[in-house]
Amino acid sequence: MTQRPIVVCPLKFEQRRLERAGVGDVCELHCCGPGEDRLGAWAHALDAQDRLIILAGLAGSLDPELPAGTAWMVQEVVGEPSDRRWTPQALDQAEPVSTTGPRAVVMSTRAPVTSNVSRQAHRENSQATLIDLESARFAQIATARHWPWAIIRGVSDDLSSALPEKAADWVGPDGRTCYPSVMRSLVAKPALIPVLVTLRQHSLEAMEHVAALIMRLAKSTR
Repeated sequence: MTQRPIVVCPLKFEQRRLERAGVGDVCELHCCGPGEDRLGAWAHALDAQDRLIILAGLAGSLDPELPAGTAWMVQEVVGEPSDRRWTPQALDQAEPVSTTGPRAVVMSTRAPVTSNVSRQAHRENSQATLIDLESARFAQIATARHWPWAIIRGVSDDLSSALPEKAADWVGPDGRTCYPSVMRSLVAKPALIPVLVTLRQHSLEAMEHVAALIMRLAKSTR
């Protein structure tokens, strides 16, 4: 695999953090926008040419052993229903993932899950440890097209720091932060200010670790 890997991020924030970390020097960075539909549209237009394709960005944690601020190489993707599962093909060519720590198993939903009660229910039903909006669709498409693929997710929020209810309104369809929506939420509920500060700090820390894992994977699959 001699061509540069392609890394796709749902959010512009994620793409910019990877650029700042130097990932753009070894990978081609894309932003598809949030959600499975925009991920699907991006994938439909992609000419992969047998290149490694990595979905990278932020996710929520369903397991206390995967705390906010960390990042993980996903080992399994859970679909709907939960008996639909995929294993990232690129892991066959990469350095072995440690078997001593928690397993990174990601599931996807159509909309962000902000309630801890709902998160715990998803955990019990699927045995997943991470939750996002895009991984299941990405895994389905990548497998059908025989792409070498992987998923790397950083944890922006965990069971002790769940997303605010209006978080879905803070990002536009192109993946860019919608600052007027953020400000309206903060004006309506000033108590969200420290929550947002913590979310940003966790996201920055997590994306640093995501960048390191991408560089490791890109090196090990050359």
